[in-house]
Amino acid sequence: MSLADRLFSEQQRAMKEGDKLRLSTLRLLRAMIKNREVEKGRPLDDVEVIQAISSSCKQRREAIAQYRQGRREDLAQKEESELMILEEFLPPSYRRKSFSARLSKPSEQRRLPPSKTWARSWPT
Repeated sequence: MSLADRLFSEQQRAMKEGDKLRLSTLRLLRAMIKNREVEKGRPLDDVEVIQAISSSCKQRREAIAQYRQGRREDLAQKEESELMILEEFLPPSYRRKSFSARLSKPSEQRRLPPSKTWARSWPT
């Protein structure tokens, strides 16, 4: 089953269960994927769908930061809930938690300041 098919079946399940937040999040994601399919003129493969989900997650993270800066915790919590729904469809390596954990380990081992760790973490 492709990722796009899985999104469709999850959307149907959310409709049946009456989960409005999950349903609206999945509808927005599927609309984004459909727009990209129209732009490319072909169905997206799983890698491109993952890129779309990742892009949507990035937008949610930026929105969370903006809402917190504006002291709108209610909207930030809604975005966090949507982010958690979207991250269910990402492979573990794309999720923010595991990514930040992988980045923090080398800095702890090397005992370097974060600015120097980033430059040295890239392969040469």
